[in-house]
Amino acid sequence: MSCELPQVSTEIIIKKSRKEHKCCECYKVVPKGSSYQNISGIWAGEGATYKTCLDCMRLRNWACIQFKIGYLDDTGPGFGNLNEWLRDWDVDPEHQRQILKGEKEQCNSKEKEDDQKKTKK
Repeated sequence: MSCELPQVSTEIIIKKSRKEHKCCECYKVVPKGSSYQNISGIWAGEGATYKTCLDCMRLRNWACIQFKIGYLDDTGPGFGNLNEWLRDWDVDPEHQRQILKGEKEQCNSKEKEDDQKKTKK
């Protein structure tokens, strides 16, 4: 499953929510005060904004690296279609959980390294 590219430049930023949002991929609630990815642009002549929880953002990032596609590449997963796109590539939900676990462990270890470097200074 491929996606439609935005017609007008897209802004991709990480925000801290001022209210609850629903992830466009997994439909879980992003609680008030939590970080999420906010993507906005114009697709098919219509303005749209997609809010993605950080776990789904990590899965999309992993998919882009693993399958060598650009973040907004027309062969990549369209917003709201990440899970279906991953299933089409035989990445089942258990594998997705393992990917997220590995991504979080990698982030935690990098944060510990950064903290150790700061304390040595």
